[in-house]
Amino acid sequence: MATVAEIHDETDTARSLRLKIADWPGQLSGQHLDIRVTAPDGYQASREYSIASGASTDKDALVEVSIEELADGELSPYLVRGVEVGDQLEVRGPVGDTSCGAPNRLSPCS
Repeated sequence: MATVAEIHDETDTARSLRLKIADWPGQLSGQHLDIRVTAPDGYQASREYSIASGASTDKDALVEVSIEELADGELSPYLVRGVEVGDQLEVRGPVGDTSCGAPNRLSPCS
């Protein structure tokens, strides 16, 4: 689970969420985060969002994702207009191997 720690409105239709994620292992550049929301009726929607914060091994760092609201989106309208500081989001990640075969590589593949 992640707690929304900070929100920054980027434009009228986009915002960045800074998340505090329990037991976060850190991330590499180019990885993403899956965010899933469950509606009161049990319906679930999930989407992948690129991690906007840089590579980090700091387990206490906030993880930032930026979301643009899509007019016909299932999840983005809620994340841009409905989420507030303190809300809990279900997350999975970091996802994506950008390590070029080298474990824990914190620089881009060359």
